[in-house]
Amino acid sequence: MINDTIPSAIIAGTQSIQYEMEMIYVIRNNSEWENLTHEEKNHILYLKQKEMLEQFHEKGAITDKEFNKSLCDLTEKMEGGKI
Repeated sequence: MINDTIPSAIIAGTQSIQYEMEMIYVIRNNSEWENLTHEEKNHILYLKQKEMLEQFHEKGAITDKEFNKSLCDLTEKMEGGKI
């Protein structure tokens, strides 16, 4: 079986990425938004803000230090609301 040769951390990371992509799809298409729980909506908003920070970083609009600080602050704030 292929999963026996792939470390579980990689599999878990891939599943997490898949989940994030699905949530971003919901954001962009506004599909199923009304059916989501408050926690799911907050998580989607977190992912959207994280994606925006990543885009700023990739384009050089913010430095590594600014990106790391902003992402840390965002994560801490959202963890208070249980991302």
